[in-house]
Parts: sequence; C-alpha cells; structure tokens
Amino acid sequence: PELSPAPALSPEGVVVDAAGRTSVPGLFAAGDLTSPPERRYVAQAIGQGAIVARAVEALLSLKRPSAEA
Repeated sequence: PELSPAPALSPEGVVVDAAGRTSVPGLFAAGDLTSPPERRYVAQAIGQGAIVARAVEALLSLKRPSAEA
C-alpha cells in the first residue's frame, strides 16, 4: 500500500528527525526503515523504537482531552 503523501526518502531509507518523525505529520519510523541494509542492527532498532515510542506518547498526550473538560 502507498501512503499519500509519502514520507521523504533518502538512499538510506525513510528520512526522520531525532524523535523518529517523518515528513508526514503523525507518521513515525525507526529501525530497518531508516537504515541501509549494511547498517541494520537489532540494538539500534530497539533504541530507535524506544525513542519513537516516547515521541508517539507525547503526541498522543497532547491530543487527549483534559480531565476538567
């Protein structure tokens, strides 16, 4: 399946910032999607996944209605 809009790509994979955010709002990437085959390491993917999980959690907490509403 194709995404519309598609995230920015480089020769290494999906382009992400330090938090794993892509050029598509709300779309995150990590691990094998962001590294070329010769630089795919399990430990690196685990670390990137943890960073992305925190960024997603922060994004979702901003979208939650407050308890006072």
